[in-house]
Amino acid sequence: MIFLVSISAIYIIFFLIVLFMGIFFNIDIKIQAFKWALIFFGISYATLAFYINPPYSWDLYRLYNEIDLMRFGGLNYVINSAIYKDLFVTNYLFYFVSLLPSNGFLPFITILIEFFIFTYISVDFKKKNKDMSTMIYAIIFLLYFTLADISLSLSGIRNVLAFSICGLALYIDFIQGKKGILKWFLYIVPIFIHPSVIIILILRLFIIFKKISFKFSFLLLLWVIFLPQITQYLKYSPIKVLNIIGSLMNDYSNIQVNYDIRILCINIILVSTLLVSSLYLLKNQKDIIPLNHINFIRFFILYCLVTLGSITNLILFNRLLFGLAYIFIPIIYYLFKSVSKIKYKFYYFIFMSCSFICLMFQIYHLYIIFLK
Repeated sequence: MIFLVSISAIYIIFFLIVLFMGIFFNIDIKIQAFKWALIFFGISYATLAFYINPPYSWDLYRLYNEIDLMRFGGLNYVINSAIYKDLFVTNYLFYFVSLLPSNGFLPFITILIEFFIFTYISVDFKKKNKDMSTMIYAIIFLLYFTLADISLSLSGIRNVLAFSICGLALYIDFIQGKKGILKWFLYIVPIFIHPSVIIILILRLFIIFKKISFKFSFLLLLWVIFLPQITQYLKYSPIKVLNIIGSLMNDYSNIQVNYDIRILCINIILVSTLLVSSLYLLKNQKDIIPLNHINFIRFFILYCLVTLGSITNLILFNRLLFGLAYIFIPIIYYLFKSVSKIKYKFYYFIFMSCSFICLMFQIYHLYIIFLK
């Protein structure tokens, strides 16, 4: 255990040193080296997650108890009594982990999938846009961990896993422009991991009616006003998945959370900056950016509006940030490609400083939980 944890921690530190050397010395990292460096980072990150002993307050502690019940009760418990029996993907993922010797395989598997999806999107986009510099990728890398909060990713693993798969679906759909059933499969399956991601599918359908959706898009900032009515409608829906979503929204509205106001303010600044950047691209770069990427930017704007509109519900706001972590890469690339040097420096300062500060607070909270 100590050996694997040490090796993983050393590699992560080494990766970060090389990444920041690339920033300061403007080193161009070749695509194959870039890909394998990220793959090994993902394995190291997942290995550290494997050995986490979750505190009582974390969702992961409750999930470990559920896996123990599956291990004791077997398939009969999984089918008839499991907490997530109506979310079959989650249910059978947990059952699979219960067949393994350690509950640590749950965060190991989910972190590995999530980071490999981020790696695939990063590497594929960099292959298609060879002018993406190491400096821009450093922003992307730090923003990923800022938006996909480390402790929340380790604790609320279902949510992040579901949003990461939806992020892959959006990338295949809009950026790669692929047709066929795979993208719709990737949109639908995550609903049976964590149904909160249904917002992705709804907003994707809005893009089909883009003229209507954009005419009233800024009303999405006020959508949370109608949350009680939406919750009641969904909670008593005869459709099981909608019923689960309604129960989740009800829980999110009633649970009191202690959240660091400093991290909240930084995340609001980041989402607002990403929204403004997207609006700028849509207005000023419409004739340069490919049409399917323009539709992606439209989707991104709608998603940012929904996210900012949920600020009064902190749990929901944080969950929606997970989705942003897997879809912001094209926005960052096109923004830095199109702005003047002065604006480049301004945006670079905003993204880097917010990411550094937020990550320092995240690391401090993890230190308080595990080491102090």
